[in-house]
Amino acid sequence: MASERKRRVAVCMPVFNAEPWLKNSVQSILGQTYEDFDLFLCDDGSTDESFEIASSFEDPRVRPFKNDRNKGPAETRNRMNRNAIEQGYDYIAFMDADDVCRKDRLSTQIDILDRDPSLDICGASCRVALTGGRWRVSEEPSKVKVDCLFHNPIPTPTAVVRTSCLAQTKIEFAPGMVPCADYDFFSKLVIESNRPAIGVDQDLLTYNYNEAGVSHNDKRAGQIKVDKEIKLNISRILGLDVDFDLVSSFHDVAFRQEDVRYNDILNFLVFAVQVIVQNDRGGAVFEKTYLRNRFRSCLSFYKSKFNILKLSQTCELEKAFVDYLGLSHGNAMTSALLAEEILVR
Repeated sequence: MASERKRRVAVCMPVFNAEPWLKNSVQSILGQTYEDFDLFLCDDGSTDESFEIASSFEDPRVRPFKNDRNKGPAETRNRMNRNAIEQGYDYIAFMDADDVCRKDRLSTQIDILDRDPSLDICGASCRVALTGGRWRVSEEPSKVKVDCLFHNPIPTPTAVVRTSCLAQTKIEFAPGMVPCADYDFFSKLVIESNRPAIGVDQDLLTYNYNEAGVSHNDKRAGQIKVDKEIKLNISRILGLDVDFDLVSSFHDVAFRQEDVRYNDILNFLVFAVQVIVQNDRGGAVFEKTYLRNRFRSCLSFYKSKFNILKLSQTCELEKAFVDYLGLSHGNAMTSALLAEEILVR
């Protein structure tokens, strides 16, 4: 890859068997109203014509290169990030080879970060092509932190990150966390390293599913397990007294799994109360109202199935706090009353 640094932004696009989509994706970057960028295309061992397409653009900002072998999306992104840091770019803009940007994507996000030096990460909402739905981001850093408890708060191909943030934290995409390495990456930046992230609630990108490429490569059954491991890591960073089973129940309720059991609801409430109490003690890491609303929204899906509005009137909820946290009767009752507040208000 060329070592000469020419512009402010390094747009980094991993490429793997993206032949049907790559041209449109690249053209959506080259057509940006913001022009002060270099576009790095790293081919990760494609077996189709992806590299030939990547090499066909005459724009001097396009810089195609190859991995010496297939390394996967996490290590490919890490290689590109390291390159951007070494060459002194101000920002790294993430992009996938099967997605398409709105022409004002970079100008919108770079302007936000330029105007507020305290922000390190800017993501955006996006349109999901397969479903016609939206992946919506929160527009306040405190709410982005709350979102980290539930899911990846920043759609990766919409992210713009200061290179100084990655250089200082040394956080990278973890290959062992694929296919949830992006969730692990952004939760470590936002929660563990306390780096402010903001979202733009505009559809600055169309997110496409490509089963062969970066977006859904290795979309295996272990994805849920990895997601739960990340939630467990976040819980430990927050100082919560939880185990994998408790976090597993929280995940299943949060994602509205059909096979959720009554005991999972109890576990979810134990987890939620711990987060709220810890947040109150720790100086309000999370935005309080939004935090409770997120918990309440998760439970609303199960109201008719479990009649959970009456759950706090039983002894089972108090018993859950005794069993899991070893609380005394009085403290367990206090926790149960707080859980009741989450349920009914």
